[in-house]
Amino acid sequence: MAVTTPCAGFFADRITRLKFEREKQGLTQAALARVAWLNSSELSKMERGRTVPYEEQARRIAAALGWEGSLEELFEPIDAGEAGV
Repeated sequence: MAVTTPCAGFFADRITRLKFEREKQGLTQAALARVAWLNSSELSKMERGRTVPYEEQARRIAAALGWEGSLEELFEPIDAGEAGV
């Protein structure tokens, strides 16, 4: 079970790099979740910074996206402006 972050409100005007990368590749949450062996609800919480994935979950998501950076970087928040949202 993933851990709930105590500062979820911090993400109000931010998104995670995970969401940015998923959308950049034109994937839906359902499609990425399916490939990474997660459920869509779980992935949604990760994208909103509400939960932190286990390392194995993070590795599966990174592999599904073809992510070559660090796992930490994939799940860190970025400003919506930086993401072009």
